[in-house]
Amino acid sequence: MAAFLDLCRFVPTDGGTTSWTYSSVVGGCQSPDQAGAVSGTNYKIYAVSSDLTQWELSEGAYNSSTKTFARTTVLANSAGSGTKQGGTGTLINFGAVPNVAVVGVKEDLISVEEANNFTTVQQLQARTNLGMSSEVGKIEWWPCSDVPAGRLRADGGSYLRATYPDLSNFLIKTGAATFTNGSPNLGMVSHGRSVNDPVKLFTTGILPTNFTAGTHGLVTAGTVYYVKSVVDANTVTLTASPGGAAISAGSAGSGTHSWVCAPHGDGDGSTTFTVPDYRGEFLRGLDNGAGVDTNRSAGSVQLDAMQGHIHSSTVQAVSPSGGGWNITGGGGGFFAGPLTLSTGGPQGDGTNGPPRTTSETRPRNVAALVTIRYTA
Repeated sequence: MAAFLDLCRFVPTDGGTTSWTYSSVVGGCQSPDQAGAVSGTNYKIYAVSSDLTQWELSEGAYNSSTKTFARTTVLANSAGSGTKQGGTGTLINFGAVPNVAVVGVKEDLISVEEANNFTTVQQLQARTNLGMSSEVGKIEWWPCSDVPAGRLRADGGSYLRATYPDLSNFLIKTGAATFTNGSPNLGMVSHGRSVNDPVKLFTTGILPTNFTAGTHGLVTAGTVYYVKSVVDANTVTLTASPGGAAISAGSAGSGTHSWVCAPHGDGDGSTTFTVPDYRGEFLRGLDNGAGVDTNRSAGSVQLDAMQGHIHSSTVQAVSPSGGGWNITGGGGGFFAGPLTLSTGGPQGDGTNGPPRTTSETRPRNVAALVTIRYTA
C-alpha cells in the first residue's frame, strides 16, 4: 500500500532505466518537496513519454536528500511485462525524458466498506497515514466471552513469538548489559526503562559478584532485580527489591551479559512469551512517582486489604447486685476477676439491609472479558 501526493508532477533528470530524480516541476503542479513527499515512504509513479508510446507504473521509496523516487517494482508498462500484467516487472528504457507523476491506484484508495477487511499491514499503514500509533498491546474489555479478531485473552497464556511477533516485542524488552567493577551503574543502551521495572540478568559466562543470573518464565521465577534509578538513556542502577539500595558490581565477571524486562514473563526465553493474566482482577494505575502506591512495578500483583484502623468499645457501669459489682463502675465499687469484652458479628443498621461478607474485600462490580491486542 503506497502513499500519494496532491498534484505532484515533474520532469526528471534522465530517461532510460534510472530512478526518477527531480529536475523541474510541470506547470500548474507541485514538486515532490512542495507536495510534502516523505523520505523513505513508498509512492506509485506513472511515467509517460511525450508521444505516449512508452509508459510505466512503478512503486518505490522517495529519498529526500537526492530528490529521487526509486523504480523498485514495475507494476505495469507499455511492454506488458509489469507484475500486475503477469510479467517479471522489467523497467522501460525510455528513449527520451518522460513526464513523471505521483499517482494513487485502486489498491491505495480503499472504500470504507473495504477498510473493514484490511490486512494487518494495511491497518498499520492506515494508522500511520492518520498519525495514529499502533495499538499492539492495548488492553480491552468486552461484554461477552467471545474473543474478537486480532486479540488474545489476557489469561496468562503462553504463545509462540513467531506467531505473534509484534505483541511479544511489545511485552518483552531485552538488550546487552555492561557492568563496571565497583560501580552500581549498569550499561543498557537505549533501555527505555522506568524506576521499579523488573529486570532479569543472563550471561554466557559469570555475572559480577553481587548479581545472580535469572530464570526464564514468569517474572516471579528465579532472581529478579528492579530499576533503582535511571541514570540516563543508556544507564540504570538496580536493586534487589523496589525501593531498596542500589547494588554495585563486586567484580568484572566474564562472558557476554544481557538483560530482560518482561513484567508478565518471557516464556522459555527464546520461542515463547506470556500475556498478562487479568482474570478476576481489578486494575490500578501505576504509581509512577505519584507517591500514592509506591514501590510497585507494572504487572505486580497486590492482595486485597483494608486501611489500618481500630475499634473502640464503651463500657458502662451497672449497679451492685447480690452484694458485689458486676463490672468496674462508679461509686468506688470493684469487680473481682478479669473482664472480657467481645465484638459480635456484623449487623445491619436498619436502613441498608444485612451486611454482605465473603472471602475478599471488593466493590460492587460486573464481570467482563479482558483481552490484549496483537495487531495494529
